[in-house]
Amino acid sequence: MLKFWQKFEQSLTIYEHLLVVVILSLILIATNWSLLMPGLGTGHDNNQRARIYEMAQGIKEGSFPVIWSADLTYGYGMPLFEFYAPLPYYLGALFYLSTLSLTTSVELIILLGNLLTVLASYFLVKSLFHNRRAAILSTALIGLAPYRAVDFQIRTAIAEGWAIGFVILVLLALVLVVQRKKFAWLLLSFSFTGLILSHNLTTAMSLPFLIIFGLVFLFSRKRPSTENFKIFLTMFLSGLLSLLLTSFYFIPALLEQKFTQLHKFVLGGYYDYHQHFLYIRQFFKPWGIWEFGGSGWGPNDEMSYFLGYGA
Repeated sequence: MLKFWQKFEQSLTIYEHLLVVVILSLILIATNWSLLMPGLGTGHDNNQRARIYEMAQGIKEGSFPVIWSADLTYGYGMPLFEFYAPLPYYLGALFYLSTLSLTTSVELIILLGNLLTVLASYFLVKSLFHNRRAAILSTALIGLAPYRAVDFQIRTAIAEGWAIGFVILVLLALVLVVQRKKFAWLLLSFSFTGLILSHNLTTAMSLPFLIIFGLVFLFSRKRPSTENFKIFLTMFLSGLLSLLLTSFYFIPALLEQKFTQLHKFVLGGYYDYHQHFLYIRQFFKPWGIWEFGGSGWGPNDEMSYFLGYGA
């Protein structure tokens, strides 16, 4: 009887794991539904194929890191990847160089960005609350959040979509480091490296919140101060390793931004970011028509920032 019950519990556990895989797969299919349609459609920043092509050309020429995009800006060239999101396009270029089309390469990096977000969301909530149902529900709310759909389908901000996934992965890594899981420090270093290389602006905006979350989660657990210090040191060294791994990207960008017109576009005219801060109600107000415009001054933007009913 005992053996029978043990076998029953084992089969039940296998069934639960299989059910989780099926549900996560359905969420992933829903987030990538547009990829089943022919072509890439339209979007605000519909230059993904050109960027992948330029990255592939740099790799073929033996450049690393790839900085210069020779065919952009009407053939004059520009140092695109010195300042903007190299990681997704490195992978996209590898897909393209492996004989896949540019369109398929773009679709694959979108798929990988969604896969990263779905898996990171599930394991983050499961690690925090040890509850599969809560993890599945949270994954659905995050993966199907309207803002992520806006990112990929309207703004076509693939790099920012990737960065959202890496922010969640950094949170997961911080939780695992505090829980003293094996190789969690490596995951923290890898995820923070991915975040920096995916989208520098998202990194700058999320870094204070990531630090606060890590410290609060660490010191909210009842442990000897010496053990907490060791964990804090692990976090610090993992972050330092990430900075070393990404120094080829962010150090030249910081040193040479004075040669760009960054301040003109970030602090002037329509692009002045002070004019584009959102009203709180915009995060929680659903919209009836899927608008395709951009951000404007005031609360009447032609694009939704609705976070979803789960928020």
